[in-house]
Amino acid sequence: AILAQVFGSSLQDPRHFRDVLAWARYKMSRGARHVSLQLDYYMSSQFAGIAVALRRGLYDKAGIRLQVLAPCPPGDEAQVVHRGFAGEQGKQLWVGSMEQNTLLPAISAGCKVKAVASMFGRSPLCLAGLPGSRIRELASKGGKMRIAAHVDTVDLLRRILPHAEVLDVPREDKMQSLMRGEVDAVQAYDVMETLKLSRDLGRQPEIVPLEGGVFPEVALGYAQVLFAPNQALKDVDHRETLRSFLEASFQGWRQVMQDPAGAADIVLEMQGDSDHWLNDRQFVEDSTKLCCEYVKRTRSCGDFGIINIDKWKRASSWLEPSGPSPEESLDPTLWKAMDGVVDAHPVAQAVHAETRQLSKEALAQRGRSP
Repeated sequence: AILAQVFGSSLQDPRHFRDVLAWARYKMSRGARHVSLQLDYYMSSQFAGIAVALRRGLYDKAGIRLQVLAPCPPGDEAQVVHRGFAGEQGKQLWVGSMEQNTLLPAISAGCKVKAVASMFGRSPLCLAGLPGSRIRELASKGGKMRIAAHVDTVDLLRRILPHAEVLDVPREDKMQSLMRGEVDAVQAYDVMETLKLSRDLGRQPEIVPLEGGVFPEVALGYAQVLFAPNQALKDVDHRETLRSFLEASFQGWRQVMQDPAGAADIVLEMQGDSDHWLNDRQFVEDSTKLCCEYVKRTRSCGDFGIINIDKWKRASSWLEPSGPSPEESLDPTLWKAMDGVVDAHPVAQAVHAETRQLSKEALAQRGRSP
């Protein structure tokens, strides 16, 4: 018990050492380990688990001094991590977050990084339009429309919607371009910006998810993927630091799920102003709860953040057919479900997907649902 108080939650994972005393000696020999974190968006409810882990001292207990870097241009996160780690000659660990659909092109472009875990088990990417804009109908029928998007998502949207005019619009101008009627839809995350639109308009905006439904063939994979430099993943000390960082981060997310109102207070203290959200407690709590539902999709054998290799491969094949192989883009060995435990979640999801497909086939053949 004394060791647990001194060395924190990392003692919960002694499987990497012979016994608790070996783990304790390791912790005493290391001291504080510095980690630089490059998020792919502003500090907000999307990173509530990290915010809670920071404010409640979970990183400190794990022996980690975490520095959250200022936002960088969309799509540059992998480059920032790759260059930052190399520039410091690997003296401290650098970690980043991106969507799978933006991380893979970055790796193809030469960034030597790999995914290790993910905060969101599905992409919240969607199109958002004003009420009555008919964007679902236009999207399903290949109609013409103008879409405002971040620079790192322009090519993806042009591929999904080849008949649309997709414009590269800065983050700070995107929502206003929709409200002014300059575009028919905007790229958005269905955990925050759509919630803000609903509050501003007093009614629900039109929302079209970019995966499933209107776009059944699209496979976007994971979002808020956590990645690290390849060289760091070859180093025993950096791997252990990264594992401790992940343990603290997902412990933070567990606390968010248990107390979303308290987590919202912490996020409010840390986030700035933006037209992508409202700085009021109820809005942030509602957004945080939506984010938690995406985090729950990463659950495997009771742990969060686990990347399913088959799902990663399927999305990679769709996103970058000639891009990096799964072995080049993912290290599934650092953050995984415990060996010898059977995970029922993928099986249930596969059965659900198969049942839906059979239902569609029956509807097409017989004109009614089974």
